[in-house]
Parts: sequence; structure tokens; C-alpha cells
Amino acid sequence: MITEATIGRVKYFPEQLPDSAVPTIAASSEASP
Repeated sequence: MITEATIGRVKYFPEQLPDSAVPTIAASSEASP
């Protein structure tokens, strides 16, 4: 589940998120399918 807190982390700290904990994939797929 993508929450506003997750979106905030993706926006400000994408490089600090490990690949094993990527809701960033979902967010990125929404931004650029």
C-alpha cells in the first residue's frame, strides 16, 4: 500500500530506499508506465 508518507520518502530519499523495500517501483510505474 502506498501512503503519503511513502510518497514523501520516494520524493526526498529515493536513493536511501533498498531494493528489497521498494514501494518506489509502484510509484515509478505510476509516474512512467
